[in-house]
This record gives sequence, C-alpha cells and structure tokens, in this order.
Amino acid sequence: MAKFPRLFLGTIGNYAVLVDYDEPDAITRAIIRNGFSHTYIHEDIKISEIPLGGTGRGKVTEKIHQVCFGGAVYNREVPQKLREGHGYANHGGYESAGALAALTYAAMNPDRQRACSLVTLFRIGLQLYSLHLYGTECIRALEILPAFPNGLWPGKTEFLAAGVRRLNLRVAQLAHSHI
Repeated sequence: MAKFPRLFLGTIGNYAVLVDYDEPDAITRAIIRNGFSHTYIHEDIKISEIPLGGTGRGKVTEKIHQVCFGGAVYNREVPQKLREGHGYANHGGYESAGALAALTYAAMNPDRQRACSLVTLFRIGLQLYSLHLYGTECIRALEILPAFPNGLWPGKTEFLAAGVRRLNLRVAQLAHSHI
C-alpha cells in the first residue's frame, strides 16, 4: 500500500475527460448539459470571465483526479497541498482542475457529487473562487462563490485536480512566437 504525505489521504479516482475548449460559450453550455437542480453563481461573477483552465485549445482528453486530504482544509492551503500530492510529486504535483474540465467531469459522473462534495478553485484576477458541486439522492447542485482564504472545507470534501503540466521552455517559446 502506498504511503501518502501526512495531510494528503490520496486520490479517490482518476478519470479521462474529453474537454472541448473551442466550444462557443463552453462554460454556459457545460452548466446546461449538467441539468443541475440548483445553480447559484455569485453576482460578481460573469460566466464569460470564468477561465476555462487546461490547455484552452481544441478537444483534449484531460486526466481528472479526485483528491481527498483526509481532514478539513482551508482554501489558502489547497494549492500547496495539491502541489505536494502523492504520485505526481516528482512531476510538479497537482493543480486545481479547470472549470470546464470539472463541469465536463460532473456531467459524465453525476452520482459522484451525490456521494460527496466536489470542489475546484480558480482565479479571476486576484480573487479566488470555488466551483462547488454537491447533491443528495434527489438533487445535483452547482455553486460558484468567492473562496476566501479562511474558508474551510470539511474532511469529506474531494477536490478535482489535474497533474501539473510542465512544458519544455523552447516549445513554449516557439508556440508563443506563432500566436
């Protein structure tokens, strides 16, 4: 049995998710496809400003990991704990899954959010936000809210994460020069 860092219980599962970053109004369409019983998006958030995350281009198969820390965790702690994640520690750890990948994952696995809360974090400018998927036997819900540093997630919360992508600097420079 693999040993996990003290504050990192492990990954619950790894899932391949086909994400279409070129789809017009991708976040809005992903929310509609999910058919949530309840959707609340904080009034300060414009859906068009939510970053897609991931590669941001084309149709890409993203590998989504459900990560459980095994105890309560503050918003401010999540990024560091993900970076220290088991299995990817030698590759840069994990990062929060992109909003579009998280919503696509939710549509593919609707019962996961009924079993436990699923969360991913993202930034718009300097403000951190949470995309929170939860439910019961009868409902599936989505809330997108400001994620304040002292906001605390209970121990049963699972975070949607992706392996950190490391690009060869030269490849990144060539790609940038062709934009």
